[in-house]
Amino acid sequence: TSDAGRFAKFFWEMMDRGVYLPCSQFEAAFTCAAMTDDHIGQAVQAGAESLRAVAGGRAARPVRALRFGTRGNDR
Repeated sequence: TSDAGRFAKFFWEMMDRGVYLPCSQFEAAFTCAAMTDDHIGQAVQAGAESLRAVAGGRAARPVRALRFGTRGNDR
């Protein structure tokens, strides 16, 4: 089973943190060659914060969103 309402909350928590996921829990998300280790770490941190927020413990909002450049190292 799936919980579309809970996914919607997670989706918007991730968006608030600058991580853009597919808008349906049935779609796939991919990384790209432009992502650095720092980008991946930020996405993982955003996921943890978002899961805590959805579970009821509001996490602090991040200061910056993820940015991806064409060369893979733009910030």
